Amino acid sequence: MAKQTKDQKRKAKLEKRRKAENARIQQQTEMLISMLTEMCAPLLPEYTDDGKGWDLAGRTILYRLGQIAWNAEISQDFSFDRYVENFDSLDDKSKEIIRQDVRRLQERKRMLYPRVMLGIKNVTVGLRNGSPVLRLLPRELIRIPEALRPEIRLKDEFLASLEKLAAEDAQAKPVSRHSIRASVITHAVKDFAASHTESEILTLCDELWRLQRTELFKAVGKLLAVDAVRDMEAVWIRLNGYKEEFRTAAAVDSLASAATWVLRAKPEYLNVLAEEWLSHPNVWVRRACLTFTRFRLKEKTDNSLLIQEWVKRLSNEQNRVIQHAVVRFKRELPTQNCK
Repeated sequence: MAKQTKDQKRKAKLEKRRKAENARIQQQTEMLISMLTEMCAPLLPEYTDDGKGWDLAGRTILYRLGQIAWNAEISQDFSFDRYVENFDSLDDKSKEIIRQDVRRLQERKRMLYPRVMLGIKNVTVGLRNGSPVLRLLPRELIRIPEALRPEIRLKDEFLASLEKLAAEDAQAKPVSRHSIRASVITHAVKDFAASHTESEILTLCDELWRLQRTELFKAVGKLLAVDAVRDMEAVWIRLNGYKEEFRTAAAVDSLASAATWVLRAKPEYLNVLAEEWLSHPNVWVRRACLTFTRFRLKEKTDNSLLIQEWVKRLSNEQNRVIQHAVVRFKRELPTQNCK
């Protein structure tokens, strides 16, 4: 075999780099398509009408709003609220709906993919083999430094308040130096909720949850249940996102009050528990199905019967975590339902 010249070696190296770069971009593209599709899924019925064939226009509008929300969450550029004012063809109500949907999508990005910093461009929707296909390209974005992001300041503000209250409490009632009493956490939560907006409270919840500390799990659960938080969909988005990081009983139990509040008001979310949580590979997510629905024990409704079916199904599992949850659940059932 003839020895390669320097020029041939250079060309071969460049070709190898080109193929590697194309493969990297293709991988990023497929990842972003999957993520954007998942992020926009709850809003899809609101934007599409497939009664007379695939509604490509509706899908395009939704996914482009998703692109705006995705990139805004990464760059922390919220100028879209001002930009939408230039939509002269829309009335004020329609403009406000668009603003709200972009905020909802941004919230889902924050919850589902908080660590993905790759942006999106050139979003289109077409047909392939008779089915709609989403197309896009990756985009590098400039991200505002973490120290300047509002949620970081909120997190630091809350932690400083919590530490101050804990220090004062420890002087008055000494406890383990590794513990923060529930009453102290409640005090810190009430103080924060009294001086911040619903959006700020929800943002703080996301930041505290990522720290994965037991006392902060408790704080998140209390924050999601304060009177100032009225957006049940926003709370549910968080519960559904946080479940991927359930690792302990403390993490699950801390969210029980907020879950109870949401499921009482929005029983349709029980379908999500049944379809996605009950068969989840994470044992703590399956346990949460019982922890979050204990409030229905004394009800005589179709939903309470459904949950009793969940108990029977989980009773077949040998996992100790599930068995303990099932025993506790059965112990609290009304006598006539214990068979």
